[in-house]
Parts: sequence; C-alpha cells; structure tokens
Amino acid sequence: MKFLTAFVLASTAFLASCGGGGGGGGTVGPIVDATAPVISAVNQSPTAGNTATLSVTATDNVTVTGYCFKTDNTAPLATDACFQASAQKTGASLGKGVSHYAWAKDAAGNVSASGQGSCSAAGFTASNATSKTVVCMLTDKGEVLL
Repeated sequence: MKFLTAFVLASTAFLASCGGGGGGGGTVGPIVDATAPVISAVNQSPTAGNTATLSVTATDNVTVTGYCFKTDNTAPLATDACFQASAQKTGASLGKGVSHYAWAKDAAGNVSASGQGSCSAAGFTASNATSKTVVCMLTDKGEVLL
C-alpha cells in the first residue's frame, strides 16, 4: 500500500512538471467573442438651432461598450477616438444633405455595421410645422418626408 501511494504521488508530480495531468485529452481555451453588436435604430431629435441629439439603440451577445458618431460612412476601428460610452450625441449639425452614421462596439473589439440617421434641418422644420406624425426616410434618391 505504501508503494502504491508513493507511485501515485510521483506520477502526479511527473505529470504536473510535464504540463499533463488534466482530464481527458487537452485543454479548452477561452471562448472568443466574435459577434459584433447590431444597431436597430438611430433616432434624431431637434435641439436649439440647426442641431439634433442622435440616439443609438444597439444590442450585443455580451454587452455594448461604446458608440461612434460620424458624418461620413467610413467604418471606424475599435480603437478609434470617435468611440464614447454614451449612446447619445447632442449638437450634431443638421446641414443640408448631411447624414449621420453610428457604430457600436463591444469589449472584444467587434464593431457593428453602421446605422444611419438622415433627417435634415428641412425635415425637422417640416415636422415642427404640423401636429401630425412625420416620417423622415433616406433613399438612394434623397430624403423623403411622409
């Protein structure tokens, strides 16, 4: 019995020194998050002057950690300075023909496809001139107000 105990201890020490001793055929590494966030909405609401507050709604399989707002559709890298913690940006210019793009990123550095907010200052002026619901839609032919 003493021999068996000594053998088990010696085997355990040998396997530990060789990196073995794990159960059954290999080590499972960490799970890698390769799923990018998804933007479901980019909303604009007018503020003072010719500006708006942009709000992004995004989801991720883990959690969204940052949002980027730009006026060009060049996708940012996860390390770009445009990313901020807030899902809102106030003071976005509403110049004629200016579209706003938003991206979301997660802790693993996955960046979403862009979401777009498109209603111009003219669209907000038309919306404010009526009590009815106005929908601002961007098409490949330009902005359409319904």
